[in-house]
Amino acid sequence: MESPLSYFAELKDPRVERTREHLLEEILLIAIAAILSGANGWNEIEKWGSSLNTVDSRYCGSRV
Repeated sequence: MESPLSYFAELKDPRVERTREHLLEEILLIAIAAILSGANGWNEIEKWGSSLNTVDSRYCGSRV
């Protein structure tokens, strides 16, 4: 099965490279999954993403 992150791999990241803490693909995937899970707004998306355990993160392709 192809990693869900591969769908976002070709997007250009507009952020300054030295300030990047997370991959753009990871941010997008977590945001979409959080919204589908009922998150409303960036604070809830951040809370949802922080609640992921190691297995969840690896399934999403995260470096965690």
